[in-house]
Amino acid sequence: MNHKAPNAGKPRIQTCSYGHKHIDFTLPENLQAVTLDIPLDAHQEEALLVYQALNTADTPLAHYTAKARTVAVVISDYSRPTGTQIYTPILINRLLELGIEREHITIVIALGLHRPATSVEIIDLIGAELFASMRVENHDALHNLTYVDSIGFNATVLGADLIVLTGAVTFHPMAGYSGGYKSLLPGVAAKEAVLENHRLFFQDHMKHPSVNPGSIDHNPVLHHILGNCARITTPMFCLNVVLDQHKQIRFAAAGSVMHTWSACCANVRDLNSVPTDRAYPWVLASAGGSPSDFSFYQCMKVLTHGASACSKEGTLIILAECADGWEIDPDLLAWFSLPLDEVATLLLADFRMDGLAVYMAMRIIHLHPVYFLSSLPPAQVLRTGMIPLVDVESLQKLIDQKVQGTLAILPHGAQTLPLVENGAEPKDL
Repeated sequence: MNHKAPNAGKPRIQTCSYGHKHIDFTLPENLQAVTLDIPLDAHQEEALLVYQALNTADTPLAHYTAKARTVAVVISDYSRPTGTQIYTPILINRLLELGIEREHITIVIALGLHRPATSVEIIDLIGAELFASMRVENHDALHNLTYVDSIGFNATVLGADLIVLTGAVTFHPMAGYSGGYKSLLPGVAAKEAVLENHRLFFQDHMKHPSVNPGSIDHNPVLHHILGNCARITTPMFCLNVVLDQHKQIRFAAAGSVMHTWSACCANVRDLNSVPTDRAYPWVLASAGGSPSDFSFYQCMKVLTHGASACSKEGTLIILAECADGWEIDPDLLAWFSLPLDEVATLLLADFRMDGLAVYMAMRIIHLHPVYFLSSLPPAQVLRTGMIPLVDVESLQKLIDQKVQGTLAILPHGAQTLPLVENGAEPKDL
């Protein structure tokens, strides 16, 4: 843990990631500041960590390939950092070494309900060599589906003799943690199954109290995923990783799905949560740059994590470029002016993912004043109830003129989860 003590007495330069660049601003002499951040381990070769995970899997990959002719390798999409460019070539080479023929391997991009990945994005995910030599498929949540009981999944995935799940495990605002079976649901599930899963965010017309980052017990979203994926009888192997704040692999595990996922969850819980003995009147949280601030839709993690460190009367400052815009229907901006319970009613009557993102953001905006530095049109930001910051100069002016008391800074807010009161569970946001 990197939990720097409050300090003051001289101007300090603070650097935060923003999109594909970094921005600098100055902390005034009289401002107390504390940095809530995750540690940087001594450098370890990323590929070596992946090889070690494959070589020490609780059930070796060879055990699965011995009876398999066709393999579906499920990878995460472009909207989050997962290390695919490191581990996918290693995994494909291992499958080839074990006798699986190249033409019998399909890489399936777990899009959930996101748009299809472009050729450029796929090359970024797996590299030009694999893009040119492998069959790669964008998941389509409306077509090419096979149903297990009432839940639809990608037919290519379920039609393979072996399913290989991959991805990064991080804190997740709904399922507790990403990774594991989330590659299947919502990753390669039918639209109606994805919506059914995310609708469990609600208990009656309120947010379910167990739906929080890092929350596993009694979490209906997670239990829906685990219960429905357990019905799939196709053999599955899993490779999950944990990334540091520079989006580099710092831990990897492989083998059976629950063994792999649980090992990575424990690593995230121990190393990516930051205990703090207090909440703060001002919290500045950067999403950590691209792709974590890809769009406003992707900002639910940094909003949730930032609010976790904010006192009841506190104020949030969020840095997220949102180069891809809102990634929600522009008509839904009108929902921000409605009462929260009315938005919940609209959602439960006609559930939609971008509407849920609006509701999640509204809960925080109703609790805290939120200043938002982004490339989004300021007039649209104002409609949400947030206060737009149009450039670094306006951010600096805010810090110089309004920020008082102690400012908590989360340089990597999409990955770092502050736990107030000596590591207690996150507050219900």
